[in-house]
Amino acid sequence: MAQSIPGPLMDRMETIRIPGYTMEEKVKIARNYVIIEQLEAHGITEEHCTISDEALRVLIEGYTREAGVRNLKREIAALCRWVATQVASGELTESIDIGADMIEEIRGPIQFINDVINRTSVPGVATGLAWTATGGDILFIEATRMKGKGSMKLTGSLGDVMKESVSVASSYIRASATELGIDEDLFSKSDIHIHVPSGAIPKDGPSAGVTMLTAIVSLLTGIKVAPDLAMSGEATL
Repeated sequence: MAQSIPGPLMDRMETIRIPGYTMEEKVKIARNYVIIEQLEAHGITEEHCTISDEALRVLIEGYTREAGVRNLKREIAALCRWVATQVASGELTESIDIGADMIEEIRGPIQFINDVINRTSVPGVATGLAWTATGGDILFIEATRMKGKGSMKLTGSLGDVMKESVSVASSYIRASATELGIDEDLFSKSDIHIHVPSGAIPKDGPSAGVTMLTAIVSLLTGIKVAPDLAMSGEATL
């Protein structure tokens, strides 16, 4: 990460940022290049099949997790192989339009699911926005409490910055407990556990403080976080 590079060295370097493609850019690349290439490679044409934009979006969101289009190319190739097999066996005698509703039947269960509504259906879970090499993703912050003596437990391969964010959020909430409608005795009688799923993946950066604060407040007040709300940013004292 650029934050780990010493300032004097960073000042002597040129930073080249290579962002990932957006959803619509991937759809256009697939439409204008990848599909044409894969149809030809599998000995079929658009007279045999077409792939809708909605189907491409399902492939991108549910079966690939990348900055580029390499895995998307593999998924489109798999669709073309399926069509070529149907044509060769005589089961497909007319053109077929592959829509979004056919992808799971052909490619199997969706691989990447962000079930935000179910994940945020209980107090103590908030949705954050995170930068990734694939262009960005959502990040769930989970909080729970149990009887204890006021300790704070952190899990999920959190870096120093995110650990500090938890401390800031905790201090702010304790100082503002009355305004937030939180019983101050909860802090001395409860242990709070903060967890960020996908624990094997290191996570750090100055953008999760407000999400952690929201998750803890949600937990202690019993108020659920709106499922259509995602946030990014830090909290201060």
